[in-house]
Amino acid sequence: MISFRLLLQNTFRKRGLKFSGQTIQSLIVNSKSKNVDNKVLPAKLLKPKAQYDIPKYLEMLDSSSETLLGVFGYTKNRVCEEALNHDLPPM
Repeated sequence: MISFRLLLQNTFRKRGLKFSGQTIQSLIVNSKSKNVDNKVLPAKLLKPKAQYDIPKYLEMLDSSSETLLGVFGYTKNRVCEEALNHDLPPM
């Protein structure tokens, strides 16, 4: 599996942009795309109404939640159940 960071670096190279030693702001737009150039885009290249890959971000959130809370007995399923069964606090 190719990392999103490597995909971004490839996009930067193709467009003649520099990327080494800096933080790259990006958005996963279609993680399942067969075209690697359509999976993730640097923020500099996003159009105003760019869509993002909600299922992929939820998958990443599930995975990181399990990593952080696993020591307390939480699994991906339990994290999802807990999140879906509680109201979010007002912002």
